[in-house]
Amino acid sequence: MAPGTQQTIDEGQTVNFTASVSNDTSGQGVVWSVAGSGCSGNTCGILTNTSKDSATYNAPANMFSALNVTVKANSVAKNTVSASDMVTVNPPPVISTTSLPGGIVGASYSAPLQATGGTGPLSWSITSGGLPAGLSLNQSTGAISGIPTASATSTFTARVTDSATSQVSANQQYSIQIANRLIIATTLLPNGSVNVAYSATLQQSGGTGPFSWSITAGSLPAGLSLNATSGVISGTPTASAKSTFAVKVADSSTQTATQQLSITIEPPLTITTTSLADGTVNVAYSATVETAYATLPVIWSVSSGALPAGLALNPGSGNISGTPTVAETAKFTVMATDSSTPSQTATQSLGITVNGSGTHDTELSGRYAFLLSGYDTHGNRVGVAGSFMANGAGGITGGVEDVNDTGVAPQTGLIINSGTYSLGMDNRGIITFTNSVGSTYTMAIAMGNLVGGTAESGSAVEFDSSGFLMSGTIELQNGAAFLKAVVIGGYAFGFTGSDMAGSRLAVAGRFTADGSGSITGGVFDADDSGTPTAGAVIASTNIYTVDTTTGRCTATLTGISPAPADYVFYIVSAAKLLALSMDTASSSGLVTGEIAAQTGGPYSNSSLMSTVAMGVDTARSNGSEVALGVITFDGSGNATFSLDENNAGTLTTVAGNGTYTAPDAATGRFTLALSPGMPSLAGYLISSNRAFVLGADGGVTAGKFEVQSAGPFTNSSLNFSGFLGDRTFATAPVPSPSGVYPATLSTGSVTFDGIGKISVTRDENMQGILLSGQSSSTTYSASSNGKVVLSSGSVVLYIVSPTEFVSMSTIPSDPNPKLGFGKQ
Repeated sequence: MAPGTQQTIDEGQTVNFTASVSNDTSGQGVVWSVAGSGCSGNTCGILTNTSKDSATYNAPANMFSALNVTVKANSVAKNTVSASDMVTVNPPPVISTTSLPGGIVGASYSAPLQATGGTGPLSWSITSGGLPAGLSLNQSTGAISGIPTASATSTFTARVTDSATSQVSANQQYSIQIANRLIIATTLLPNGSVNVAYSATLQQSGGTGPFSWSITAGSLPAGLSLNATSGVISGTPTASAKSTFAVKVADSSTQTATQQLSITIEPPLTITTTSLADGTVNVAYSATVETAYATLPVIWSVSSGALPAGLALNPGSGNISGTPTVAETAKFTVMATDSSTPSQTATQSLGITVNGSGTHDTELSGRYAFLLSGYDTHGNRVGVAGSFMANGAGGITGGVEDVNDTGVAPQTGLIINSGTYSLGMDNRGIITFTNSVGSTYTMAIAMGNLVGGTAESGSAVEFDSSGFLMSGTIELQNGAAFLKAVVIGGYAFGFTGSDMAGSRLAVAGRFTADGSGSITGGVFDADDSGTPTAGAVIASTNIYTVDTTTGRCTATLTGISPAPADYVFYIVSAAKLLALSMDTASSSGLVTGEIAAQTGGPYSNSSLMSTVAMGVDTARSNGSEVALGVITFDGSGNATFSLDENNAGTLTTVAGNGTYTAPDAATGRFTLALSPGMPSLAGYLISSNRAFVLGADGGVTAGKFEVQSAGPFTNSSLNFSGFLGDRTFATAPVPSPSGVYPATLSTGSVTFDGIGKISVTRDENMQGILLSGQSSSTTYSASSNGKVVLSSGSVVLYIVSPTEFVSMSTIPSDPNPKLGFGKQ
């Protein structure tokens, strides 16, 4: 019987069989039959075209499961002789997979296509469309696998084909959605305010929508809620607080993502200014009202009452300015309206008293020298030096000044034609004068060091609309010293500023003046942005002149390269001169500083044998650095020190030991090595334990030693009223971070009560924002070494004597710290 082996076919298909009988001499052949398990009659299939030697098997149709039947041939001549073949009948192939899962870009993907029925083996193919990029179909197993490379929805038709003699196929259409990985794109949420409607929408990226949102840790601020469908956080906050919480987003597949977030709810808009400084008739006035917890910009207005005559409120800045014209006390209410939605408003009742004239004008009487240094609106170094005559009654009757700005050509010998000033009861005041080129300058001043009712020294800041940020000193001049013959002997000096490229430059040294107009030589050290010059010679060909009316000197210091060579000096006394370089700054640099007569020579190790207060500053790439503290010299070449440092808002303390070389007998030059934390210094003695010092480091450390009076110190060591001021910054101010005030220079009055309370009133130039009469009080605590800590944390002081101190700003994160000074 043939085919003679088991046959496998699909439903409705046929198989042809033949049979022969050996020794069938009668030629009767065979009879055919079909039978199977689980079927009967025609459900097992039928035989057609039967003959004595062949038949055709016809498989049944509409099958739901496989069927095994036996086709049998029996000999007619001898019915005990038979042969049979088995036939397996399969239902047609049907693809049982109805849908496929989505995938994620970059994540492994695997999903099988499955089929039932058909004659195996089955084979798979894609007949239309295409799989997502990065996936492939295994033709033998039907598995779709790979790593998707792009987000997309791919639609395609898969076909399965069996291996029957007459192959049968089945098709099925699918879609696979490949999504980007689900992340929460929102990393920051805006702050809100109490009682102000809040709304912010959480954003997701990737995934397959729709999405659902939830809070999985922490909680939202009181009054806010999260919409689980839209991801909107909204509501009206009811309390100020910072809330930290975790949000979760889930997509319509299996992806989830979480993100920790926070929302700070600020208190309601508040006007923080509670008082304003007094003014004076016909003296320029400036004060700024300020807010806290505002959405900028803020619009200001006077909601009731009126400002003093001559003053106006700037609606954009909150600055009250002008020149009062009438002595009066004005009461008024200011209103601030911020830009939140809806807007917040706050009001504050204030008053300004305008006095008829300066109550202490008589204390500013005589000829005064002044020196201010700092930066213009472009960050260029600028210096102003001069001399003016105050009449003791609020008038400036003449003078002279010199101006050098890196951005423009130097202006030399400008005549001060006229001006006015006013000093209040606390010896704070304003000076305004106009020079011969028509420029008007205003300085806020604070005076002290009263001798016979006349102020001999004070501090000053530029206080006008020029945009210059400068500070410095004012000194009563001794007219008897306005002679060449008085400027004689050895002088030490310390200058700081910038080179022609704008980089930090400092120079310190000493020279000899012969009393006849010649400088007969000297020695100096310099540091130009980390390029040092040590112990170099100053030429003996330099000269100086003296104006016998103003004390203005012109001088050359050829040879102190890289510092400029041409200067003006303003004589305070035979022992002190204020200096400003007058070469074109863009080609020679610009420096300012002090010149002091040397005394106490010849010098030796014993010239350094006491405790000194040291203040130095340094330029850094991210702002300024200052250091302030005490050094104790033993007179034998050894030292110990303790310093506070502020590196662009990072506060540290450092203490250690050091060694120094014996000062040169003639020049007073010495070197000092302190470890740890300080660069090597070169110094030039002014007198025993007083010196100008200079480093050889990239930041160009420079400053001064002042001899400290004997300790130990207590709170009672400070018990006086006086003035204070700021030195300018070591480098051009840099932007302050959020929450820190812009770079600020100030002058003001200070009172120590001797038992731990300090009261200060400042006039501040906050990078062009002028603030008058900023009063505060706090407690202080003095250590035995003279360090004084304020509870406000904004300043550290070191006592120089019971009537003098030096200071350093200590505001964390402030990139623009500076040194300061104060005196009775």
